[in-house]
Amino acid sequence: AALVAVSLGLRRRRRSGGGRLPVEAVEVLGRTAVDGRHAISLVRCGSRVLVLSVDTTEGLSTLAEITDPEEVNLLVDLCGLPHGGVAAALGELGQSADLPPGESAHA
Repeated sequence: AALVAVSLGLRRRRRSGGGRLPVEAVEVLGRTAVDGRHAISLVRCGSRVLVLSVDTTEGLSTLAEITDPEEVNLLVDLCGLPHGGVAAALGELGQSADLPPGESAHA
């Protein structure tokens, strides 16, 4: 009975156009400014990553669509790294390797 209620609720929500998209469907991975008017954004849509040009006067346009699973995973992983990118992440790994098992470098 609970499963039927959840299913009906989801159907109603879908029909009403409702709500935010789940992170599994669309996720903004990151953005960087190119100049005062232009930026590039990486947006994961399902199993692909879109490279978007963001222009303050022209709006959005797609520069590339990345579908190779290894490249998609690499970009998702790189965008999830702490500020400072790969070097910072490697530094954190090094600090964690010096700690006794079960302790965190961020404690």
